[in-house]
Amino acid sequence: MSALAQRYAQGALAAAGSAEAGEALVADLENFVRCMEGNAKLATALTHPGLKEQRAQVVQSVGEALQLQPITHKVLGLLVHRNRITSLAAITSCMRELTDARAGRLRAQIVSAMPMTAQQVNALQEALSKRLGKPVTAQVRVDKTLIGGMVCEVGSLTFDNSLKNQLAMMA
Repeated sequence: MSALAQRYAQGALAAAGSAEAGEALVADLENFVRCMEGNAKLATALTHPGLKEQRAQVVQSVGEALQLQPITHKVLGLLVHRNRITSLAAITSCMRELTDARAGRLRAQIVSAMPMTAQQVNALQEALSKRLGKPVTAQVRVDKTLIGGMVCEVGSLTFDNSLKNQLAMMA
């Protein structure tokens, strides 16, 4: 994580005040990031140099549509004002890491060859929590190139039980 993202993340979480408000702020910002990633026109409106004057109004309108909290509006407004909105995803990711660390949670990135059911994800989270001694929250995505199995990353620890890796080890 960049020093810039870390500074803004720490500042935003401090401005939020409580741990609960920080969690809500991160959830709001993650929602906003998903909107930017899913809407090319929104991303362009917030990053195009020729639209600098309209950015605050765009953030305000989108924020109202998403029903963001006042602190979220302030953080987004600050990022727009300081031309840092392009760093929003990195800042939000850093904020998520900080809130997880403060809550004593670990975040697992699970890549599976096939879609996993909620029951499978819950069972995997429980097994990881038991093994690692801390609550684990999983983010799951599918990558069919794994052929079979899954890869699970928790911090610097990687569990690779993919068929792709097993075949590579045989070669």
